Amino acid sequence: MTDIWVCAGCHSINRQRDRRCYKCGTSQADGTAQIPGTGPGLRVESALVNRVYHGYQSAWPFALVASVLVLAVALMDVVLLVLNVAAAPVVREQISAILSGAPYDPNALEVQSRSLATPETIRLVILVAAVVAFGAWLSRVISNIPALGGGQPSRTPMRAFIYTLIPVWNLIKVPGMVQDALYRVEPRAGGFFMVFAAWFGLVGSWIVSFLGSWFIGIALVKAVLNAPTRPDAVEALQSSLDQSFALEIVTSAMVVIGALILVLLMVRIERRCAARDAEVRAVALVPAAA
Repeated sequence: MTDIWVCAGCHSINRQRDRRCYKCGTSQADGTAQIPGTGPGLRVESALVNRVYHGYQSAWPFALVASVLVLAVALMDVVLLVLNVAAAPVVREQISAILSGAPYDPNALEVQSRSLATPETIRLVILVAAVVAFGAWLSRVISNIPALGGGQPSRTPMRAFIYTLIPVWNLIKVPGMVQDALYRVEPRAGGFFMVFAAWFGLVGSWIVSFLGSWFIGIALVKAVLNAPTRPDAVEALQSSLDQSFALEIVTSAMVVIGALILVLLMVRIERRCAARDAEVRAVALVPAAA
């Protein structure tokens, strides 16, 4: 494990290319020269000491469940998008008839609304389950870090789980926790932008949807109030519907991309954790073999 150096002052794990400790600011030269054995060997030694109190428990089962649910959320977003696009002609026709005073089917819009109710409910249930499963996985990963020689994470496993469940707060805190976990098990890893993009795609897409719908609604009200004729008002409404569909396509794409990136990051962390565990176990077996 020559890709890292361990600060002798605070025992933080640093990447080899970092000239100073990210936590206390000690230079690499001073941090590794203060006491002997502060190179990669200290990381394995730290892992063995920590395993006396808390052994390594693979988080793969949690990762598998969370990955399936995250991808299911993305799939449901695509399903809802397809259903909305298919319903668009009927919605346009009925709304135009209402505004123009022409005959219309009063049950048509209600039927379309009912057809979307079940998929939306299913998506909500899967989303909640995915967030809980992801929180459980992240909590397990963080609890394993000391046993892998990664030092003490900035958040406890319990906080990692709770923070994941709190709306908006998770958008702020979770990317940093995932990045910290990735960094501690693989010091060469960067990718904070990818971590943030993944979480923002899944959790932050509703912010884009909310703000976009708000702006579209305000623009529609202004256009209708300022429309000189009824056909102009109908045209403004049709334009608003087009913008709403475009917004839904964008947010659905965000969710799909975010889900794929997040699953890849989870797999990457799990594979690296397994590799670190194998290295520590190999060192631990040497005295026994001798």
